[in-house]
Amino acid sequence: MDNASTDGTADAAGRHPDVIVVREARKGITFARQAGLVRSRGDLVANIDADSMLTPGWVDTRLRGFAQDPALVCLSGPQRYFDAPAFTRLAARLFYGVTFLT
Repeated sequence: MDNASTDGTADAAGRHPDVIVVREARKGITFARQAGLVRSRGDLVANIDADSMLTPGWVDTRLRGFAQDPALVCLSGPQRYFDAPAFTRLAARLFYGVTFLT
């Protein structure tokens, strides 16, 4: 997804033969994700941003979740905001901690 980026990410992604770059001029994550979902062709869609760093085993964990429950249609989980301000990282960790406990 290229959501009107200016950093060259879309061009870099487009140089890979198996990558289709979808352009969405309306700024915003909801517009970008919807446009990507509409154009997707796979059985599973992962919303991963260019600045995301997946934790070890991320893909296998998600695939295992779908394999264990054939009725599963959506799956989410925590992510690490490695380049966010310290307060945002702390807030995210607290949110995930409270969610895990409940």
